[in-house]
Amino acid sequence: MSRTPRSFTLIVSVIVGLVLLTGCVAPSAPAPAAPAATQPPAPAATEPPAPPADPMADLIKAAKAEGMLTTIALPHDWCNYGEAIETFKAKYGLEVNELNPDAGSGDEIQAIIANKDNTGPQAPDVIDVGLGFGPQIIEDKLVPT
Repeated sequence: MSRTPRSFTLIVSVIVGLVLLTGCVAPSAPAPAAPAATQPPAPAATEPPAPPADPMADLIKAAKAEGMLTTIALPHDWCNYGEAIETFKAKYGLEVNELNPDAGSGDEIQAIIANKDNTGPQAPDVIDVGLGFGPQIIEDKLVPT
């Protein structure tokens, strides 16, 4: 079975995890708007902006090719992961292989290292590491930049 390179899938997964994690943070108050007189007029639009690329598209494509999505450290009672996982399964008709939902960031990193060249179901596709671990896994080239 053909698979998307694990490193590409991991970076998409890290991005998706960070996006999901931002839903757990209380919203900040919006910055006050500058007075209208100091703002330059908006340029006339010639074409409507293109819709943003779907950040999930590559992850979905890779999961469909594999026949499943493998997650680690996504407990169902944290950041609404339970509902997100169930919605993903229903929407895309894919199995979600949940490795150790209660794992810590160190466990996730060890799973990535241990399965770096493994294309089997023990290699995580989606992770949720603490913000302090992100720069290190990028520096160690465990996920692409």
